[in-house]
Amino acid sequence: MKVLMTCAPIHPVPPRHSAAVEWWMYQVGLRSRHELLIACTHQPGYAIDERVSERLRIHRVQIGRAYKRLFQKWTKLDPHGYADRVLAQARRHDAELVYVHNSISTYAEIKRRARDLPLVLHMHNEQPAGELTAADRLVVPSRYLRDWYARNSKAQDIRVIGNGVDLDACAQPGPALDVPASAKRTVLFAGRFSEEKGALALAEAFLASPELAARCRLLLVGESDPAKLNGQRAAYVRRVRDAVGRLGDGVFAGSLPPEAMLAAYRAADLVVVPSLFEEPFCMVAIEAMAAGVPVLASRRGGMPEYLIDGETGFLIGDPLDATGLAGDILRALDAPQRNAVIAASTAMVRARFGWARIAADFDDYCAAGHG
Repeated sequence: MKVLMTCAPIHPVPPRHSAAVEWWMYQVGLRSRHELLIACTHQPGYAIDERVSERLRIHRVQIGRAYKRLFQKWTKLDPHGYADRVLAQARRHDAELVYVHNSISTYAEIKRRARDLPLVLHMHNEQPAGELTAADRLVVPSRYLRDWYARNSKAQDIRVIGNGVDLDACAQPGPALDVPASAKRTVLFAGRFSEEKGALALAEAFLASPELAARCRLLLVGESDPAKLNGQRAAYVRRVRDAVGRLGDGVFAGSLPPEAMLAAYRAADLVVVPSLFEEPFCMVAIEAMAAGVPVLASRRGGMPEYLIDGETGFLIGDPLDATGLAGDILRALDAPQRNAVIAASTAMVRARFGWARIAADFDDYCAAGHG
């Protein structure tokens, strides 16, 4: 069948830096058996139209500066905005289904303009969803998020399709991450530098434990240049950098493209996900597991659905307890079942979260509703 897949106009597909939604679209698109058109935003350096494979095309919507200034910023009329242009592509593609990722507003605009087209909304996190109705079809990556939308919207048809990992890439050797050598063991944080992700809590655990600081160094991956951020995120990054600076040997590796993350995982002895909020799924955790690195994560959101303490990973008691978190890190590093945990977590990810499996679930879901 012919499917158009789209998302909010934030990052192009494929993304140059971490953008989990756009990466999901690209990886599933590469493997889908459907005739798929991805519509996304345009950025310099990308073609407007690209034929990726026999079954996958990408159209990148280009909206000029004059249009943005006049119709989106000044008058707010937006007579031929992003949703309209995506819908035009769906018509040209003869799409039998429009599949919208993580943008309730884009979904609502397309729904309002095209009542004849079957639609699916795929949400990757929690967003206000009061306007969703019992007729809306919803996909989410975890049971946690399914239950959240069941409580916070009128949607009734809610299906779980997970996120994925490139298993072939994990099986191949690759370049090492360019970071200073160290005799210490390496603890990795990877993700967005914002308060809910817990990078500062992790740094404070190192500061609270002389033993942890003596045995391990902290490696942080993500956009960590406050000059490239603004507002609260810039202020938060400065606090993280100040805390890590007091350790003396912490390493900020910056933002890495998705294909370079494997080198970051392989540089680590332990990946810590100290989330302070209900993490809907967490790509970092399953990517680290696929790379053969143990994960220590918060007991929040969707992560405990695949991370079983002492079996496929380790769980944090309380990420805001600096001394307790330091102890959790040391116990995970010294656990006698460490090798068994690595083997079990890698096997679990290979069985449940390879991109081929996720694409097959996507294909079956689309075909079942509109085949």
